[in-house]
Amino acid sequence: MRTKRGNLLTRLFIGMIISIIPALVDYHPTQAAGPGQLPTNVGIGTHPVGGGYYACGTGIAKLISSKTKIHAVVQPFAGPNAWMSLMQSGKLELGLLSSSDAAWAYTGTFGYDQAYKNLRMVLHGNVQSATTFTVLKQSGIKKITDLKGKRLAAKYGGNQMLQNLAEAMLRSVGMTWGDVVQVPIPDYQGSLRMLRERRIDAGTSGATTTPAALELHNALGVNVLSYGDMTAADIAKGVPKEKQAILDELVPGCFPKLVKAGEGVIEKDTVLISYSIYLAASSLLSDDAVYTILKTIWENHAELYPVHPWLRDWKPETMPSDIQPAPYHNGAVKFYKEKGVWTEAMQKRQEQLLKR
Repeated sequence: MRTKRGNLLTRLFIGMIISIIPALVDYHPTQAAGPGQLPTNVGIGTHPVGGGYYACGTGIAKLISSKTKIHAVVQPFAGPNAWMSLMQSGKLELGLLSSSDAAWAYTGTFGYDQAYKNLRMVLHGNVQSATTFTVLKQSGIKKITDLKGKRLAAKYGGNQMLQNLAEAMLRSVGMTWGDVVQVPIPDYQGSLRMLRERRIDAGTSGATTTPAALELHNALGVNVLSYGDMTAADIAKGVPKEKQAILDELVPGCFPKLVKAGEGVIEKDTVLISYSIYLAASSLLSDDAVYTILKTIWENHAELYPVHPWLRDWKPETMPSDIQPAPYHNGAVKFYKEKGVWTEAMQKRQEQLLKR
């Protein structure tokens, strides 16, 4: 009897090891590569599965893997705060993040425990709008001020930006965290789940076109609240200075933008907080690897368009930016100079950032 039990346990242990092996061999962290050589594998850090960052990362990984000798694998995390230390050490080579997260990580502020000086930019991707306060239609909540005393998603584990966006929304109408009941959420997926289960009254649903947000909208119907409870008329002649000042303090690089009805879960024109998304790399990733990856995306960008709505704005003319939140990778600088799009403004900001 003991022998049979022992054999059974042995078989179960062997089966478990065999099931783990594929996951282990699918991706290896940064591998040493000499000058002129490319790494065998690279990882791309993204937000959780089901969101826009993950979908875009999947499309980029597929493009890199199919067009180069580099095998790219998406590595989902709660947010950039969770993967930044891996990029600093070179154990994660690439990542998708907001302009605010890049600035905070490079300077070691707002949720980043140190200045991650190995963070480098590769390209400016697209401008994205956040559905920071999403509510169920049946809740009757129409404005941010209606949230007084209500249960609001907060903390967001490994994603400091979501917490700061929420605080900016509250402050835009003269409210504070003390005016609501904070409910700690691990990530934006948790926010969607708890909205569905009616355990919170408001929380982020990610981007306007996030598949998980669309699913919730189709199932129960959602409303997205406007920043500052503003309408199109309120920003027709420009963004009020006091509203922009709040964003400059809490989420640098963000700005209010009118999102038209029909974009994803947006059913009426809504003023949302918007920001740029960048593809980043570790400075420990070779110049040749970054040059190759950027060149591949630049030359084949149209192949990314069917993957996700965000990627339709990933175009060569907007990939270089002179307001980069962290320095560009040397491999990217080399590529942009060869293309003749590296400007004096980009060089000046590059030098300023490297001196910090």
